[in-house]
Amino acid sequence: MNGQQPSRPGPPHAAAKHDRAKTSMGDYSPKSMIAAFAVPWIMVLAVLGAAIGGVFLDRWLNTSPWLTILLIVLGVIGGGVQAYRWIMKALRDK
Repeated sequence: MNGQQPSRPGPPHAAAKHDRAKTSMGDYSPKSMIAAFAVPWIMVLAVLGAAIGGVFLDRWLNTSPWLTILLIVLGVIGGGVQAYRWIMKALRDK
């Protein structure tokens, strides 16, 4: 070659689009990306587990629907606290 760097394959606008896509994602670590996908599941599983437990306890103790409502509220609070912890840890590790 004549001292030039090899060009990227494809049209010139494709290279610019690739560079923009790389920088628009930011510099996120894999841990923070995992946390971003895990947070919704934490919330869903906390509420779902609380609801299932509440229904079971309500049937067993004949207190329908009070324990279900109480446990769902506690599941939302617990899931929110846990999600907050995951988010703060991911941001701290960034």
